[in-house]
Amino acid sequence: MRIAFTEAMKDEPDYYLWLNDDTVLDPEALNTLLTTSRQLMEKGEKKAIVAGSTCDPDTGDFTYGGIVKITPLLPFKFRFLKPTKVPQSCDSMNGNCVLIPRSVVQLVGNLDPAFIHYLSDWEYGLRARQKGCTVWIAPGYQGTCSPNPQSTKVAAANMSEGLQKMNQPKGLTFQDATLQPWQEWKVFAQRHGGLFWPIYWLLPYRRLVWFSVLSKLGLTKNKTQGESDG
Repeated sequence: MRIAFTEAMKDEPDYYLWLNDDTVLDPEALNTLLTTSRQLMEKGEKKAIVAGSTCDPDTGDFTYGGIVKITPLLPFKFRFLKPTKVPQSCDSMNGNCVLIPRSVVQLVGNLDPAFIHYLSDWEYGLRARQKGCTVWIAPGYQGTCSPNPQSTKVAAANMSEGLQKMNQPKGLTFQDATLQPWQEWKVFAQRHGGLFWPIYWLLPYRRLVWFSVLSKLGLTKNKTQGESDG
């Protein structure tokens, strides 16, 4: 995406469109995104990113779109913002379907190479807001995209294996969370975590440390996908 973005920026088009290869747009999606962008500009939002929301093609449930902070006290606690009949302001967005005007790109630039796989879209939205831009979701759903499979399997037998997997591009799937590579999460925490960023940086990894301790004591069990606690 960064390479494609770099090439597109050479032509300085009016708009750039992020689109995942597993996202299928509805026939009127681009029209809706462009109309929403123009309406926001008419209201004074000259640097507005407009994200499109997607739903599961089988169930119709929300999958990707805008995100908002649950509370200012917890900078990395987000919830998804489901679309309504009107545009809604949000704090950042998933990168599955995003319309970015030239005015934003001139100010924010490209996706940051510090992020290899995850976090780059969320970070772009947060960075854009820091620079005076706004982030919105368009009315309704703009297409379909299946959710990424979630695993409940403990993905590391010990600390050494866990650290090795965690530093791979997709991180470590651990219980109900994904632990990002140390350096990527550090950059994200430094930029968007405020004064207490070191705490927010280290906090997610407590799970891996605690699991390693319990493993050595023989107090854990691996739970494969599809098994239940009962």
